[in-house]
Amino acid sequence: MVSETIVSACQGSANDQVRFLADGPGRFRVLTPFGFDDGDLLTVVLKREGDRWLLSDEGQVFMRLSYLLDDRALHSGTRQAIIVNTLSSFGLQDRDGELVLPVGPEDCGEGIFAFTQAALRIADIKLWTREIIHSTFLQDFGALLSDIVPESARQLGWHDPVHDRAANYVVDCRVEAQDKPLFVFALPNEERISIATITLHQFRDWGLRYTPLGIFEEQERINPKVLARYSDIGDKLFSHIPGNEESIRAYIEEHLAA
Repeated sequence: MVSETIVSACQGSANDQVRFLADGPGRFRVLTPFGFDDGDLLTVVLKREGDRWLLSDEGQVFMRLSYLLDDRALHSGTRQAIIVNTLSSFGLQDRDGELVLPVGPEDCGEGIFAFTQAALRIADIKLWTREIIHSTFLQDFGALLSDIVPESARQLGWHDPVHDRAANYVVDCRVEAQDKPLFVFALPNEERISIATITLHQFRDWGLRYTPLGIFEEQERINPKVLARYSDIGDKLFSHIPGNEESIRAYIEEHLAA
């Protein structure tokens, strides 16, 4: 009965793309549409331990990172700082390599979104070992937005001050418009795309009014499943910046003048 109560509460407060599958006494697989760049879905388990319920990745994220990074590289320097800050921001705990987040019936749905976003951010650390670290995409994105949008009409790193004081769900650039704001996301890789997807779902659940715009670094390199999940909720996207500068400018200026 206790299990049925919390699952019912979680299902009621979570997005309709989240499902629960019984996996033993006091244990449920949480099926979400979010995953990694190789197509594997993120492991999320809701399980009872004593008198409390936890979300867990069952050690998946750190296990995947261990294939690319040794323990010293993972738990030192900037990588360690990113992990510690992410855990603190989203309320997760690192329990000997297992990511866990205590939840209750009243916050389970929001907890699932926080847990998935934090796990994907930590998994994103592996990109530090790839050539993508040398990419100028984010600089090009910032320069393009600065050139198109007056400083008074743009806000970098925006988050909703009412629903999200901890800044867990961030928009790369919020552009003011007469009708409703334009939320612009920089999408250089699949982890960032998955995080943007989670963020947009959360904004929709909060009932925010906005127009989403996604700008990819190289859309053709993105896993089709990751791209499809983003496309389901992101209305407008551009496949890359080079060659699309004028189209991006025209689209944003159209909203500025709306």
